[in-house]
Amino acid sequence: MTAVTSSRDGVGLEMTLTRSARRRVEAMDEVEAMVQGYKQMRGIMELPATTWGRNDNSNPVSVKRYTMWQRLKSWLGPKLFSMNVKTGERGERLAAVFLQNQGYAVVARNWRDPNDRRDELDLVCRDGEVLVFVEVKTRAAGALVAGYYAVDKRKKKVVRRAATAYLRSLQPRPHTFRFDVIEVAVSAAGSTEVRHFENIELFPKHFRP
Repeated sequence: MTAVTSSRDGVGLEMTLTRSARRRVEAMDEVEAMVQGYKQMRGIMELPATTWGRNDNSNPVSVKRYTMWQRLKSWLGPKLFSMNVKTGERGERLAAVFLQNQGYAVVARNWRDPNDRRDELDLVCRDGEVLVFVEVKTRAAGALVAGYYAVDKRKKKVVRRAATAYLRSLQPRPHTFRFDVIEVAVSAAGSTEVRHFENIELFPKHFRP
């Protein structure tokens, strides 16, 4: 079963999604293990050059180990990236279904600024007359950094820049808009929990696009 929490001004409201909203993210425990292993490997790769014999041809064992890690890194990198993308896409689909069940209208998904393709909005929705920009973070349950806290100042700056570009593309522009964060937590067993945080501070006071 998928557990859902909607948070407005610190008040939690427990709801259950319909069956159509339930999504199982498979093999998350294996993905998490691979990610942790890759991080450990990356840490080893950042050791001083002499540790791996990059500048020491007299130590063939070190050179062999360094070559092995280089090959492993090049092999794991694309695979981990692909897994992360698929996990993120599933989280976004679940978030979209959750919002639709709450009466939101999904206007756009994965919108990118035509002038800067690096800037992306996960979801753009309408909550009545309010335009809502939604950042979706998918995490393994019990992750050290929860999805909500992963939306730091740097990420907010990117979202604000993309949201500004989106608003400037609209005619007429909406009078009211806000920023929400949805966190999708996935357990090793595949069950998911959705937490919705509304009206997160993003735009400065008296902001006009």
